[in-house]
Amino acid sequence: MTKQTDTSAVPEPAPRVLVVEDDPLVRRSLADWLGVVGLAVEQVESGAAALARLGGDMPDVVLSDVRMPGMSGIELLAEIQRRDPGLPV
Repeated sequence: MTKQTDTSAVPEPAPRVLVVEDDPLVRRSLADWLGVVGLAVEQVESGAAALARLGGDMPDVVLSDVRMPGMSGIELLAEIQRRDPGLPV
C-alpha cells in the first residue's frame, strides 16, 4: 500500500516583519538575519516611510530603531498604536 501525500494543503505564509532603521548597515543586517529564520522582511529607513508603508497591508510586527532623525521610534510607536492598537511593535 502506498501512502498518498495531500498536495492540496497550502502552506501558511511567513510572518511579515517591517524593519525601521536609519542606519543602512544595521537595517540590512537585521533584515538578513530575520530572513534566514524564515520571516518575510520589508525594510524602510525612517518613521515617515514606515507610516507610508503601513497605509496598505499591515505587517505582523514592526521592529524599529528608537533614535532616528525626524520621527523617533517612540513617536512612531505612538502613531502605530493609534492606527492599529493590536500591532506588535
